[in-house]
Amino acid sequence: MLMRTRSLTVLALAVCTAGVLTACGDNSSTAESDGTASSSPTVVVPANPTTSGKVETTTPSPHSNTGESIGDGAITEVSDLPSASAVRSASDDAFLAQLADEGIDVSDQILQDQVIAAAHEQCTANEEGRDSFSVPAVAGQLQALGVTDKDPETTAAAIKTAAEDNYCS
Repeated sequence: MLMRTRSLTVLALAVCTAGVLTACGDNSSTAESDGTASSSPTVVVPANPTTSGKVETTTPSPHSNTGESIGDGAITEVSDLPSASAVRSASDDAFLAQLADEGIDVSDQILQDQVIAAAHEQCTANEEGRDSFSVPAVAGQLQALGVTDKDPETTAAAIKTAAEDNYCS
């Protein structure tokens, strides 16, 4: 009996889905296209600026125009990623300098973002009366990446102290 109920439920679901898809699939769309995708490649830049900078080319979406031009100019290939430039506050600079004084190399901008975020989470943890969950994780990551030769507990203590000195009120 249970098997028959499931079969009927699945059949009813399939009929409803087919009906919805059929109702949505009429040709009254106002978009115009010749239905063919261009075979000229477009440029895809990696989202992570610390990656190798390798540029990959792909075929454009069939929903894109012709793929031959963007705006008023032709497609140009990106050969180098722009340099990353984050705006840091005086507190951020002091925090990062304190970590550097402790022998933690956070010259990489992505690592800077991570330790700054962990520092702010440390302040939130202090306000809420709990232990930080991100500082120990980031400390372990820093050791694994080789930016410090200190053990994760020592690195976590340095991040916590620097956070409390520069961000926590």
